[in-house]
Amino acid sequence: MVVTVFTAAAGSHGGLDSVAATIPRDEDVTWSGRAAHAVGVEVTDGVRDLMLAVETSDGDLVILSVSAPVAAFDSGTLQESFRTARVGD
Repeated sequence: MVVTVFTAAAGSHGGLDSVAATIPRDEDVTWSGRAAHAVGVEVTDGVRDLMLAVETSDGDLVILSVSAPVAAFDSGTLQESFRTARVGD
């Protein structure tokens, strides 16, 4: 499993809309946070990549990616951890 977090300070990015279109949508992948966000999933060569982009109330952009072999998601634990990930301001 690989967890990647990118951040960009307010004013140094094009906002959530600038990245939202690049995240493949999937209604089975959700995030429980309240901030403006985009969430999705992509499966390539047996690797599932959950993606979350959040624009914080301060205008910072946070992008979280969780990647692992598809079978690693079978128990639901990884997906639930992703759904409840906390992005602090």
